Amino acid sequence: MTETTRTNIQKRSNDTLSETPLPRKKANKGGPKFDEEWSRGRPVALKAHLANGCLAYPENISNSDNPLPLEISSRIDCSLLKAWVMAGIPFEVIENPFILDLFKNLNPAYIPPSRTTLSGRCLDEEISHVNKKIESELEIADSLTLSKENLIFLNCVYYLF
Repeated sequence: MTETTRTNIQKRSNDTLSETPLPRKKANKGGPKFDEEWSRGRPVALKAHLANGCLAYPENISNSDNPLPLEISSRIDCSLLKAWVMAGIPFEVIENPFILDLFKNLNPAYIPPSRTTLSGRCLDEEISHVNKKIESELEIADSLTLSKENLIFLNCVYYLF
């Protein structure tokens, strides 16, 4: 980027670049190398640079990220299922384009499950996990009380069984 281009960006962004820019570190690991100076915390200047001057900027960020490890993806799926069930959100909402866009904005590498996967396999896994947890708590319990209460409304009289 030439000095005139930098001054043009300064004019367009209403002096968003500071007077004394900090030197930018060169990229390593085989990435693009820049020898220009940019100040910190100037999103307008960064957007102008990415839109006009940066040729190494990928068009689709979600394709440039590595996929999430299976453990992290499973943990996110479990949290997603709990949120969906506890909020009473229908499972088909997961395939709404705006919801998919939200997930891509939050983490481009995350691929949310389909509604059938969420309501099938994920729900079954969570139910079995909860059942195992309940059984393990019941095994260590000292005393248990089982009761059955039926409330019948019959001529304004309540019967408890």
